[in-house]
Amino acid sequence: MRQAADLACLSIGGLYHYFPTKQDLALHGIQYETLYRSCQDFHQQHIALAHEHPQEYFAIYFRYLITAILFARPAVYAATTLGEDISTVLAHSIDALVVEFTRALSPIAPQMSEGRLQTLGRAVRRFALATLFDATSTDEELYNEFDLLIGGALRREQVDADRVPVLARL
Repeated sequence: MRQAADLACLSIGGLYHYFPTKQDLALHGIQYETLYRSCQDFHQQHIALAHEHPQEYFAIYFRYLITAILFARPAVYAATTLGEDISTVLAHSIDALVVEFTRALSPIAPQMSEGRLQTLGRAVRRFALATLFDATSTDEELYNEFDLLIGGALRREQVDADRVPVLARL
């Protein structure tokens, strides 16, 4: 706990104020309150962009989604090691990410049917779940794999990659 406090630039008492036990600290990244606050902070910061520049918003959301998964991954590992049941919080959190993903994608891929958006959303959900439990891939590999998943789906729907800044390099 001393090392964690030092890395967080907190006193040991300050760390125990926020995380009374080591388990609380280890599982912080998958607590509903943590994930909800992160999501709310993201939306407050980027709400105008979502309406004014949907392509840029999607590119930022794409990075946020990967970052959120990477943030939660160590806590998922800790939870499985500790035998914690995290299925409900993971399902709820990933479902919320997928809903926002399809909402962000819809304006920049208007020709994509609702059914195709839902199918892509389910693929993103499976990608997120697999990523949370597979700690062997690097951050860059995750970005590239997600980029391929989304880019492939959009090319299949004949969406111009230039309309989606994060995919323009494919």
